[in-house]
Amino acid sequence: MTSLQAIENRRPKTTGSLQTLPFEKNRLQHSLSDPPQKHYSQEFRGEEMKSVISRLEDDKKRLSQRIEKLTANEKALVSELERLKRHGCLTKSQSANHVGEYVNELEADRDYWRSQVEVLQRMIQNASQTTPTRGKVKSKPPPGKTLGKVRETSINKLETKIQELQADRDRLQKELENSRRSLRETSSPLTRSRSLTRTQNRTDIQELTRLRHERDEMQSLLSTLEKRVQEVSTDE
Repeated sequence: MTSLQAIENRRPKTTGSLQTLPFEKNRLQHSLSDPPQKHYSQEFRGEEMKSVISRLEDDKKRLSQRIEKLTANEKALVSELERLKRHGCLTKSQSANHVGEYVNELEADRDYWRSQVEVLQRMIQNASQTTPTRGKVKSKPPPGKTLGKVRETSINKLETKIQELQADRDRLQKELENSRRSLRETSSPLTRSRSLTRTQNRTDIQELTRLRHERDEMQSLLSTLEKRVQEVSTDE
């Protein structure tokens, strides 16, 4: 009889365990659902930062090529001015073609930077719509920078980049208008060869000064992009 009571006492009681099973199931499901959200958020942020760095590298290459082309145009204009001093003026068709090529280059730059602004704006919208909000994640925030701060910093950088691109677009638009005005002035009929030579020389000097100024701005923008690439790489 005593042995039967001992066996009965050693038997596990399962009533309480069965009652707590639904709570344990919910707790396990919740704990398993949190890490994928965090992993997804980190993976999304990493892909977004890689995309930004890639675009900054492409912009840096494009600006380097643009600076080289502006330097070549500057040398060509200097040679043209020296030739004008020695042999007189060029024909109106040659001058118009030169200014027309410059206008086409400015239009291409304007279209490129406009497309870059649109791409970055879409990236910001997609980031704000796709990234899970901090309120839905019930796990404790990681040490150091939280996910919300990283997202805010990235969006601020993208907005700064958009403002810079918009400023470049406005500047290129002004230069395009100035070039078109110079093209109209160059195409207007002049009666005396001396007046034509003086006008062309003044236009070429202004264009040379504008090209030098644009080259300096491109170099400054290139330096800024290089610094931003380093900052983004450091933040990762």
